[in-house]
Amino acid sequence: MSLLMYLAPLYAALHAKINDWVFVIIALNGFPYWKANQVGVTLLMSTGLDVLHRETGLSEMINHLPLVIAGISATTTYLLVTLMPGPIAETGDILTADVLVAFAFFGGMQIARATLAPFRGGMCTIYVLMAREPKLIMENHGKIWSRLEELKPAIAEALLKRQS
Repeated sequence: MSLLMYLAPLYAALHAKINDWVFVIIALNGFPYWKANQVGVTLLMSTGLDVLHRETGLSEMINHLPLVIAGISATTTYLLVTLMPGPIAETGDILTADVLVAFAFFGGMQIARATLAPFRGGMCTIYVLMAREPKLIMENHGKIWSRLEELKPAIAEALLKRQS
């Protein structure tokens, strides 16, 4: 269990280095990964949408919810193994319990990540399309645009300046 506590921050640090919107740019333009990464960073940093992406609660929830679910899954498995030991108590093999907890942690994390992937993809697609064509977002999704102007007027201004 203590090993899992050391691996969770490493997983979060690696996840922070992976660019979320690269795959949207690959799908739209057909660029190779590293070129799409460079284009995505330039596009979203020039408009300020990378800050908005990091600051939103939805983005943080999607990033950290798999770790929470993995922790709950590992804790539940640990409690089940220790409270109702069954064959583990008969053999006295503690390593089996640790392996089960590790599988529960990583399995729970991957199931949660797979479940949240469509939401992450939709959110990244909206950000990339907003950076590329802000007037279309303004015309077709006025509520989103007016809310952006209320919350972050500098970003809305930067988007419109970049468009013209």
